[in-house]
Amino acid sequence: MAGRSWRWTSGGAQARCGGEGEGGGRVEVRMRLMSNSFPLCSDHGICVRGHCIFCEVDNAVQQWVKALPADEFFTAVSSRINVLLTRYKGKFRHYDVNNEMLHGSFYQDKLGKDARAAMFNTASELDPDALLYAPRRPL
Repeated sequence: MAGRSWRWTSGGAQARCGGEGEGGGRVEVRMRLMSNSFPLCSDHGICVRGHCIFCEVDNAVQQWVKALPADEFFTAVSSRINVLLTRYKGKFRHYDVNNEMLHGSFYQDKLGKDARAAMFNTASELDPDALLYAPRRPL
């Protein structure tokens, strides 16, 4: 039934803004749920978008992420993008790499002015066939 109505779905609830728990736990469970959904989507001709790898809005970032010291923060960001795009290479047709860049600057503030470009460049290197985008909403 779903394949008759839907042409696209989003991996958003599972991939959103850095996961749910410190260092694994619920993050791994959610990744397994997402991984298990790909065959169902494929069988029904449904394409999958990745939403979102990072989110710039402060209130969307988990407290444990905010509390990380600078060196651990950089490592966590690098790990997140590398794990997601390596694990799902070729499965997501599109990625919202860094959501809400017009309304927030959490990652840019912590990592510097080149952080957003680095995120997009890394995503492009890890999954070169995926379309990378930043959603645009009216201001």
